Amino acid sequence: MLDTITSSVVQWDILIVSNNLCFIEGLKRILETIDSLRFLHPLNEPEQTFLLLEHVRPDFLLVQHPQQDRFLYQLKQRYPRICSITLDQDSPYGDYCISSGISFRQQLQELLQQQLQARLRFPIKGVPLYHNLIKKIKFTQQELKILALLTYGYNYEEIADKLNLSRNTIKKYVNLLRDKVNAKDKAHLICIALRSGLIA
Repeated sequence: MLDTITSSVVQWDILIVSNNLCFIEGLKRILETIDSLRFLHPLNEPEQTFLLLEHVRPDFLLVQHPQQDRFLYQLKQRYPRICSITLDQDSPYGDYCISSGISFRQQLQELLQQQLQARLRFPIKGVPLYHNLIKKIKFTQQELKILALLTYGYNYEEIADKLNLSRNTIKKYVNLLRDKVNAKDKAHLICIALRSGLIA
């Protein structure tokens, strides 16, 4: 059922970043067999990618490059909603890893199904599963306390009173939390906290 929905309703854009031309050509042939994937022009240098991302936002970035860890770290800082795929299980910054044990095409299709389920829950183009983003972010105990109180419905003044802090300090914490998880506003921050399981 999900395969049918994936191919007939959702169109995914994927961008490859690799300096290996043979890898790109082989991957293009695989991607062309998946109807729901639209292959964007490949890039061979991370710097070119950031220039392109100012104008185009793919759903997936598949990265196979000697500088991939540095690039993926910067990508997560600037574009946390883009789902990154690597071939390196030891990479600390990729959202997903395609391993050599199962067919490449099958793993990509499974990933698309996961992303479709995420989109059905969070209908925003290009948003990967929130828990995959959240688990990579470090939160202080104070940030978690403030986030928990927000989800319980407390306003800034009430949180400030409970934690013996000023209202402005609480507001700064909330803005910092929004930046960390790329939330559009306070309501979006609360939604991410609850749906990711960060706050039960």
